[in-house]
Amino acid sequence: MPLNYLFLNMEIAHLHYVGDFKCEIQHLSSGDCIRTDAPKDNNGSGLHTSPTDLLAMALASCMITVVAIKFKKEYQKDLPNAILSITKTMQLEPRRVSKIEIRCKFNAFNGDVAQQQRIIKWAHECPVALSLHPNTQVLFDFIWN
Repeated sequence: MPLNYLFLNMEIAHLHYVGDFKCEIQHLSSGDCIRTDAPKDNNGSGLHTSPTDLLAMALASCMITVVAIKFKKEYQKDLPNAILSITKTMQLEPRRVSKIEIRCKFNAFNGDVAQQQRIIKWAHECPVALSLHPNTQVLFDFIWN
């Protein structure tokens, strides 16, 4: 195996299936809890975030976090405030996420085109994006003010 592969193997969460298509998940490091529920269109009540919604939200959160880290390292300043809108498209047969669209609006971006291109590149390199199935279409749309 090439030396450029680093594997970090650690237990990260405990999940308790509580019944009625609901789960409670506790993140071990922070103690944060997340509840999930099957969506209304698939036997759930929709009271909590569905696992596929969580997947799409994880992509957006990972993308902007990676961009912010790399932006800070590259330019020695914080990434400007951003608001992200997340849209998920489900395929019915087989049931899976077929497309995730993320619109990222920067409220006060004063960078140049080169910085914009780097941000777009970094977005596509986040670990969640790289972990998705190749058939899952990922679309990022950036609005620069």
